[in-house]
Amino acid sequence: MNAPDQTASRATAQITAEILAELDAAGVRYLRVLWCDNANIIRARAVRVRPSGEVSVRISAGQMALPVMGDTVVPGSGLGPVGEAELVPDWNTLRLLPYAPGEAAVIGNLEQRGLPWQHCPRTFLNEQTAQLAGLGLSVQSAFENEFYLLRRDGDDLLPADTTVYAATGSMNQHRAFIHALSGALEAQGLEPETYYPESGPGQQELAVRHSGALQSADHQIIFRETVRGVAREHGHVASFLPKVFEQGAGSGCHINLSLWQGETNVTGDAGQPTGLSLLAQHFIAGVLLHLPALCALSIPSRNSYRRIRPHAWAGAYCTWGYANREAALPCASAGELRGPHVSN
Repeated sequence: MNAPDQTASRATAQITAEILAELDAAGVRYLRVLWCDNANIIRARAVRVRPSGEVSVRISAGQMALPVMGDTVVPGSGLGPVGEAELVPDWNTLRLLPYAPGEAAVIGNLEQRGLPWQHCPRTFLNEQTAQLAGLGLSVQSAFENEFYLLRRDGDDLLPADTTVYAATGSMNQHRAFIHALSGALEAQGLEPETYYPESGPGQQELAVRHSGALQSADHQIIFRETVRGVAREHGHVASFLPKVFEQGAGSGCHINLSLWQGETNVTGDAGQPTGLSLLAQHFIAGVLLHLPALCALSIPSRNSYRRIRPHAWAGAYCTWGYANREAALPCASAGELRGPHVSN
C-alpha cells in the first residue's frame, strides 16, 4: 500500500478481500474518498469500513462548480442541485494516513450511470495522456510546492520564523517537521528530493521525484494533504495561499515537465541553439497559446493575482526563457521545462 503500482487499474466501488485485510490489519476505521474540484480545493467524504466492502459515495453535480470560498454554485456553470455523480475509488491510490491514525485515503473518479463524467478532472487528464500516447509520447512531471508554516498567536496567524531565503537557521528550527513530513511522504510512496527555506518568513519549499502525468497529479493531492496534516501535528498551520503576507514572497508551484518517447527524453537537443528539441519548442508554443485560458485553472483567485506580478519572480510574462524566473515557462535545463507557474 506504500508504493502502489498504477499500471493496472483497480477502479471499482467494491473493496476486495485483499484490501479489506490490509485496512483491518492497519486498524483503519474510516476511509476518506478524495476528489479535487475545479477551484483546486481537495475535498473528501469518509465512509466507515465495513466487512461487506461496500463503498458508496455520491456527490451533487453542483459540487464541481463551487468557488474557492463559499458553498454557492457559480452562476452560468451549467451545474446545480439536480443530478449526482458517483465517486468511484481508484484503489491504486490507496494510502494509510501517517498523520491520521485509524484512517486511510483513496482518490476517486467521478462517474454517472457507470460511465466517466465529463466534469471529472482525472478522466480528463487520462484522455489527454491517451491522445499524447497516440503520438508516441508521454509526459514525466513533478511539482515543486511552496507553502508557509504559520503559528497561532491568539486569533492571529504569524510566521513560524523570520528567516530569509535558504537560511540554515530555518532548517535547524524546522528540522523535526521536515523530517516528519519526509517520512510521511515516503510512507505513501512519494520520494522527496530537495528542500530549502524559501524567501518569505516561515516559507518552505520541498520537491518530490517525477513520475507519469496521472501519478504525479495524484502525488500532488497526497503532498498537500500530508503537509497540512503533519504541520498540525507539530503545532503549525500550513498555508498554500498564493499571497499570505503583503510584503512577503508569494507561494506557488512549479510544474516540471519533460517529453518522452519510450525510454528516451526527447525534450532536449544539444544541436539546437536553445538546447530544446523542435518537438519541445512546438510544445512550448502550444502552452503559450493557451496560457491565458489556463489562467482560469492555474491562477483562479483574486489572491493569485496579488502574487503574479512583474518583478516578483512569479512568471508574470506570457513568454518562455532559459533559466528566466520572470517567464511563465522557464527552461531549467536542456531536458526539462520548468513551468508554468501555478498558484494554489
